[in-house]
Amino acid sequence: MNLIAKLMTPNMNTIRRLIQNWNTSGTNSNHDPEFVSFKRKFKSALVNELKSRGVDPKTIQFNYGHYYISGFFTTPSGQIYYFSISDVRHFFDIQLLYRTAQHYKDWRGGCNQYVEIENGMAARMSLL
Repeated sequence: MNLIAKLMTPNMNTIRRLIQNWNTSGTNSNHDPEFVSFKRKFKSALVNELKSRGVDPKTIQFNYGHYYISGFFTTPSGQIYYFSISDVRHFFDIQLLYRTAQHYKDWRGGCNQYVEIENGMAARMSLL
């Protein structure tokens, strides 16, 4: 990746700032241009974070709800994880929830764990 592309790639600190400065209260997340842009940036930033821990981007799956994002990924050891962020319009603790899962439809999974959304957060996640 060239330097300009790297500088333009959103990181988790960018995501944190976007959440902290959220200024729309729209009711249709599928059409809110700010949320559509946020989804793209969040996906790019989280994929880059997880790649830093050896997660294959092909294993990362995203689900988009009404102003929230969730999904699954698989670590190099084969452990599946579920992740989620709250409704960005009402986000007070800027954290990513994550927990172990048995499969990509296991929304209940293991114990909830949280990590602050910021650069380097993947290194602080307790991944098996």
